[in-house]
Amino acid sequence: MARGHRRLTATFGWVGSRFQGGGLIPEDAVGIERGEVTVDDGSTRPMTIRVTHADRRLDGIWRLVHRQCASPPTDRPQEAR
Repeated sequence: MARGHRRLTATFGWVGSRFQGGGLIPEDAVGIERGEVTVDDGSTRPMTIRVTHADRRLDGIWRLVHRQCASPPTDRPQEAR
């Protein structure tokens, strides 16, 4: 947890610096993105994240205004995996 502009800026900078290249592909129906990413040590690995996007129409164009992501829960029903 971090509070204040300076600490949040440092935290977001640190998180962003850990990832390079790759991309995640949204699966709209269930709010899951899957892809391959490069983290910290330079090795590429698969990543699955649960996402929530909030969009807003600005000047006639839909824009992403908020994105929140987390690791998917491990206790999901088998059919949802």
